[in-house]
Amino acid sequence: MNLTELKPCPICGHKKSKYGNDGQQYCKKCGACGPDPNLLFRKNPTTQEDAEKAWNTRYDPNPWHKYPEHKPDKIDRYSIAFFEIDVQIVIVTEDFWDGTRFRKYDGKITDFKRLPKPPKE
Repeated sequence: MNLTELKPCPICGHKKSKYGNDGQQYCKKCGACGPDPNLLFRKNPTTQEDAEKAWNTRYDPNPWHKYPEHKPDKIDRYSIAFFEIDVQIVIVTEDFWDGTRFRKYDGKITDFKRLPKPPKE
């Protein structure tokens, strides 16, 4: 039972997560975990409610999208992720969508997301 209204997974967008035996919250679809509530709240032991609050700190309203199945809807700068030299290490960097392709890394990209707007001064 969730004590807090949980936000979607920041990695895959799935709406369901579970409380793990190690005191962290985990996505039921991709297995991503929330930040460690012991470190975030500087208290030990932590509760399920602490884990859920920690989980919600990772929410990102700009989700990742699979590429090339999905393509950006406007010309803009995006965060992109790809695998380098067949090693499963995701490199997150910035690239520019020109309306038809990403300029620097188009052949390698697996996922993309819109960059947030810069802060107002």
